[in-house]
Amino acid sequence: MESETQHPSSRLFTIRLWQEELGEGQTEWRGRAQDIATGSAKNFRDWPGLITFLTRPLETADSPCDEPAEHPSA
Repeated sequence: MESETQHPSSRLFTIRLWQEELGEGQTEWRGRAQDIATGSAKNFRDWPGLITFLTRPLETADSPCDEPAEHPSA
């Protein structure tokens, strides 16, 4: 089992997604992401908003991650 301790060069986020009714049978996906380490959070209505929030702390990190990112196969 993996350790509960956060790796210094990693970040942990929680993301909540839900559908918002807009009326006339229209819905929109919305969400809220929170950086667990800092407590900062952002609501978003589109994927670019989420990606920006998730990548900003990674771009300003002092040291790169030791492990390569895993990408799901398409």
